[in-house]
Amino acid sequence: GNYAADLLPNTAAKKEGFPIVLYLDSKTNRLVEEFSTSNFVAVDRASSAFVTPQSNAILPSITNKSLMQLAADEGHAVEQRPIAIDEVLDGRFSEVGACGTAVVVTPVGRVVYRDQVVSIRHDGDQSDAVGPVLRKLYDRIRRIQNGEEPDKFNWLQEL
Repeated sequence: GNYAADLLPNTAAKKEGFPIVLYLDSKTNRLVEEFSTSNFVAVDRASSAFVTPQSNAILPSITNKSLMQLAADEGHAVEQRPIAIDEVLDGRFSEVGACGTAVVVTPVGRVVYRDQVVSIRHDGDQSDAVGPVLRKLYDRIRRIQNGEEPDKFNWLQEL
């Protein structure tokens, strides 16, 4: 994970008005790794696949693993693979989110990379609202956590 190394760049980013930092791999600076506080997830605009980076530098996330299981259960292909920053900049993803324990998944409305500003918009929407795929996954995980939907994955443990 990038958490300890994040203190200085995160402080600088916040001073510039950015709420979160997206890290790229240290070797090539071309592959998406994770946000400063959470994992990167996206929805492919063409295929509706749930996409998340694959890297040994990323802190494993139970929340991301759960979202991958739910996405597959909803009929989405799940791709855990290297993601080039160019895929984000070229508009390949209709939805991007930061996922982690505290927020489950929160939408990312724009990505700023050097002099480029890319708006992440699901089809037809001009707001920063969460897109339909990530919204459905969020709603399902919360219903399971709250006992409002059966836990067919055996995630919950009664204490």
